[in-house]
Amino acid sequence: MNSRLRGEIFDSLKGVLKARGWTYSDLATGLDLSEPTIKRLFADGDCKLGRLLEICDLLDVTLTDLTERAKRSTDVGLELSEATEAELAANPWLFDLYVLLQSGETPEHIAEYLNIPAHQLHQDLHKLHCLGLAVMRDDGRFSVLTDQPLQLRRHGPLHSRVREINLQFVANIYDEPNADGQLFRTISRRMLPDTARILQQEVTDLAERIDKLARQDRLISSVDALTSWKFTAAFGSVNFSAILGHEVETKGRS
Repeated sequence: MNSRLRGEIFDSLKGVLKARGWTYSDLATGLDLSEPTIKRLFADGDCKLGRLLEICDLLDVTLTDLTERAKRSTDVGLELSEATEAELAANPWLFDLYVLLQSGETPEHIAEYLNIPAHQLHQDLHKLHCLGLAVMRDDGRFSVLTDQPLQLRRHGPLHSRVREINLQFVANIYDEPNADGQLFRTISRRMLPDTARILQQEVTDLAERIDKLARQDRLISSVDALTSWKFTAAFGSVNFSAILGHEVETKGRS
């Protein structure tokens, strides 16, 4: 079982304990184990399947219920402090480097593709480590600290860079809408506000479904099997006079 899924299952078990009014001591007594053993088991989020089934039986909950509950939860996103966002904004390359690492790129590939000297990339990776965004493993390699998506302030220090990335993404898809795996659709229609709100909710639901399915893929798949996909949606009332006003006025006078 994937370690992330195990962690989610034990988080769900903590909720069951609270709902039942049980303590770690109560659970230890029921399993004929010591309380420190139970605390260590929950802290590690890991145990043999047989022991996990015993806990489920004792709490009168099925492992299937716990697994499905764990899969239904969604990513809340990693929220950075405003100071951390400001440091990344002051050095946009560090933010770009983090995005590349989180998308599955290896430091070796980043250095080769962008022609960055190995020592310079190591220094930048160490800066991410100091910001709490990357971790150095025992073999000296760096990786992102978590695979949770970033939850950034809409008008925070990184607003401009995130806006640039999203606009560039849309431009790339617009220029090659029929490339493999790419999709671009745009439509403008007049409608009632109530109808628009219904459609907005459907877009929101789709975004949540993407989040859920992607999270389940991360739970059951190896990192190497995953590829990065991006969903960007913009739906709202449009003022064409404001968007086209300058061009229309110029062309109308020519």
